[in-house]
Amino acid sequence: MSHMQYRSTVATAQRELDLIQDRITEIDQEKAQLERRAEHLSRTIENLTPLCDAEETDSPNLRAACYHVLLNAGRPMTAPELRLFVQQYFDLGAFGNPGAVLHVNLRRMPDKVEWFKGGDGKLYYQAKVRGGPPITHVGYVPR
Repeated sequence: MSHMQYRSTVATAQRELDLIQDRITEIDQEKAQLERRAEHLSRTIENLTPLCDAEETDSPNLRAACYHVLLNAGRPMTAPELRLFVQQYFDLGAFGNPGAVLHVNLRRMPDKVEWFKGGDGKLYYQAKVRGGPPITHVGYVPR
Protein backbone atom coordinates (compact mmCIF):
# COMPACT_ATOMS: atom_id res chain seq x y z
CA MET A 1 0.00 0.00 0.00
CA SER A 2 1.17 3.47 -0.78
CA HIS A 3 1.05 6.49 1.50
CA MET A 4 -1.94 7.82 -0.47
CA GLN A 5 -3.86 4.59 0.08
CA TYR A 6 -3.08 4.72 3.81
CA ARG A 7 -4.26 8.32 4.01
CA SER A 8 -7.41 7.50 2.10
CA THR A 9 -8.09 4.53 4.40
CA VAL A 10 -7.45 6.69 7.49
CA ALA A 11 -9.77 9.43 6.17
CA THR A 12 -12.51 6.89 5.46
CA ALA A 13 -12.09 5.34 8.90
CA GLN A 14 -12.17 8.80 10.52
CA ARG A 15 -15.43 9.69 8.71
CA GLU A 16 -16.99 6.42 9.81
CA LEU A 17 -15.78 6.96 13.38
CA ASP A 18 -17.28 10.47 13.37
CA LEU A 19 -20.61 9.09 12.11
CA ILE A 20 -20.59 6.41 14.78
CA GLN A 21 -19.82 8.92 17.54
CA ASP A 22 -22.59 11.23 16.28
CA ARG A 23 -25.01 8.28 16.32
CA ILE A 24 -23.92 7.32 19.85
CA THR A 25 -24.64 10.91 20.96
CA GLU A 26 -28.11 10.72 19.35
CA ILE A 27 -28.78 7.39 21.06
CA ASP A 28 -27.69 8.81 24.44
CA GLN A 29 -30.06 11.76 23.99
CA GLU A 30 -32.90 9.46 22.97
CA LYS A 31 -32.14 7.20 25.94
CA ALA A 32 -32.32 10.19 28.32
CA GLN A 33 -35.69 11.20 26.82
CA LEU A 34 -37.01 7.65 27.14
CA GLU A 35 -35.82 7.41 30.75
CA ARG A 36 -37.62 10.68 31.60
CA ARG A 37 -40.78 9.42 29.91
CA ALA A 38 -40.54 6.07 31.72
CA GLU A 39 -40.14 7.90 35.05
CA HIS A 40 -43.19 10.06 34.30
CA LEU A 41 -45.26 7.00 33.34
CA SER A 42 -44.18 5.16 36.49
CA ARG A 43 -45.34 8.09 38.64
CA THR A 44 -48.61 8.27 36.72
CA ILE A 45 -49.25 4.56 37.23
CA GLU A 46 -48.32 4.78 40.91
CA ASN A 47 -50.70 7.70 41.48
CA LEU A 48 -53.63 6.37 39.44
CA THR A 49 -53.57 2.73 40.60
CA PRO A 50 -55.30 3.48 43.94
CA LEU A 51 -58.04 5.31 42.07
CA CYS A 52 -58.58 2.29 39.83
CA ASP A 53 -58.96 0.16 42.93
CA ALA A 54 -61.36 2.73 44.35
CA GLU A 55 -63.58 2.58 41.29
CA GLU A 56 -63.70 -1.19 41.48
CA THR A 57 -64.82 -0.93 45.10
CA ASP A 58 -67.62 1.50 44.33
CA SER A 59 -70.36 0.86 46.86
CA PRO A 60 -73.89 2.24 47.15
CA ASN A 61 -73.84 1.27 50.84
CA LEU A 62 -70.67 3.28 51.40
CA ARG A 63 -72.23 6.23 49.59
CA ALA A 64 -75.27 5.98 51.85
CA ALA A 65 -73.05 5.92 54.95
CA CYS A 66 -71.09 8.97 53.71
CA TYR A 67 -74.26 10.88 52.96
CA HIS A 68 -75.76 9.95 56.33
CA VAL A 69 -72.68 11.24 58.18
CA LEU A 70 -72.53 14.47 56.14
CA LEU A 71 -76.23 15.12 56.54
CA ASN A 72 -76.04 14.72 60.31
CA ALA A 73 -72.75 16.58 60.72
CA GLY A 74 -74.32 19.91 59.92
CA ARG A 75 -70.98 21.24 58.74
CA PRO A 76 -68.51 20.63 55.92
CA MET A 77 -66.03 17.81 56.51
CA THR A 78 -62.74 16.72 54.96
CA ALA A 79 -62.40 13.12 53.77
CA PRO A 80 -60.16 12.19 56.74
CA GLU A 81 -62.76 13.59 59.17
CA LEU A 82 -65.52 11.80 57.31
CA ARG A 83 -63.55 8.56 57.38
CA LEU A 84 -63.48 8.60 61.20
CA PHE A 85 -67.29 8.67 61.31
CA VAL A 86 -67.98 6.39 58.33
CA GLN A 87 -65.81 3.61 59.72
CA GLN A 88 -68.30 3.31 62.57
CA TYR A 89 -70.90 2.16 60.02
CA PHE A 90 -68.78 0.62 57.31
CA ASP A 91 -65.64 -1.54 57.29
CA LEU A 92 -63.05 0.46 55.34
CA GLY A 93 -60.27 -2.00 56.14
CA ALA A 94 -61.07 -4.04 53.04
CA PHE A 95 -59.92 -1.20 50.79
CA GLY A 96 -56.27 -0.67 49.86
CA ASN A 97 -56.73 3.10 49.87
CA PRO A 98 -59.82 4.07 51.89
CA GLY A 99 -59.26 7.79 51.26
CA ALA A 100 -59.45 7.32 47.50
CA VAL A 101 -62.53 5.12 47.91
CA LEU A 102 -64.26 7.86 49.92
CA HIS A 103 -63.37 10.56 47.40
CA VAL A 104 -64.63 8.47 44.45
CA ASN A 105 -67.89 7.58 46.17
CA LEU A 106 -68.51 11.16 47.33
CA ARG A 107 -67.93 12.48 43.81
CA ARG A 108 -70.49 10.03 42.48
CA MET A 109 -73.27 11.79 44.38
CA PRO A 110 -73.30 15.28 42.81
CA ASP A 111 -77.05 15.53 43.44
CA LYS A 112 -76.56 14.93 47.19
CA VAL A 113 -73.04 16.08 48.02
CA GLU A 114 -71.09 19.17 47.06
CA TRP A 115 -67.38 19.74 47.46
CA PHE A 116 -65.23 22.84 47.64
CA LYS A 117 -61.79 24.06 48.73
CA GLY A 118 -61.83 25.83 52.06
CA GLY A 119 -59.80 28.87 53.02
CA ASP A 120 -57.25 26.47 54.51
CA GLY A 121 -56.73 24.83 51.10
CA LYS A 122 -58.35 21.53 52.11
CA LEU A 123 -61.11 19.82 50.15
CA TYR A 124 -64.44 19.78 52.01
CA TYR A 125 -67.64 17.84 51.41
CA GLN A 126 -71.11 18.82 52.55
CA ALA A 127 -74.54 17.27 52.11
CA LYS A 128 -76.93 19.24 49.94
CA VAL A 129 -80.20 19.88 51.71
CA ARG A 130 -83.21 19.63 49.43
CA GLY A 131 -85.38 22.68 49.42
CA GLY A 132 -82.83 24.67 51.40
CA PRO A 133 -80.95 27.77 50.32
CA PRO A 134 -77.82 27.35 48.22
CA ILE A 135 -74.75 26.79 50.36
CA THR A 136 -71.90 29.27 49.96
CA HIS A 137 -68.37 28.51 51.10
CA VAL A 138 -66.32 31.52 50.12
CA GLY A 139 -63.34 31.55 52.44
CA TYR A 140 -64.68 28.75 54.68
CA VAL A 141 -62.22 27.98 57.45
CA PRO A 142 -63.07 25.32 60.04
CA ARG A 143 -63.32 26.30 63.67
